[in-house]
Amino acid sequence: MSTISTVSSNYIIEPTSVETENDPLTLNGEDFMTLMLTQIQNQNPLEPSDNMDYITQTAQFSALEQMESMNNSINTMYAFGLMGKEVTIDNGDGTTVTGIVDTVTMSGGSNYLEIDGVQYNSTLVVSAGEPSTSTTEGDKTL
Repeated sequence: MSTISTVSSNYIIEPTSVETENDPLTLNGEDFMTLMLTQIQNQNPLEPSDNMDYITQTAQFSALEQMESMNNSINTMYAFGLMGKEVTIDNGDGTTVTGIVDTVTMSGGSNYLEIDGVQYNSTLVVSAGEPSTSTTEGDKTL
């Protein structure tokens, strides 16, 4: 019987277009508990696993969940930081949309940017910057 010795994952701070909610390769808390209970049920009674192994695995999974939470927070801050910025969105079909972000909303664990009344997932942003202005110095009011 083999045991799980480490839990690791690669984290990308900037948003990605990969959805992990239904990804069969991603473990969540329920999957972890199922694996741990299966491991306990199928262990050799003559050579039981050390309790420290379970504590270590639980701590590692807790750290993993905290990193995922931090990654989600960073992605949300990133999305809200785009408010009022000019962004270019890749539609995935070879076309892009460029406009100024009017609002940012959160729904279903994802962040959406609204540009000209249309919402786009923040993971589709390919560039962002200050809005280009077409006014001249004479048109500005102080």
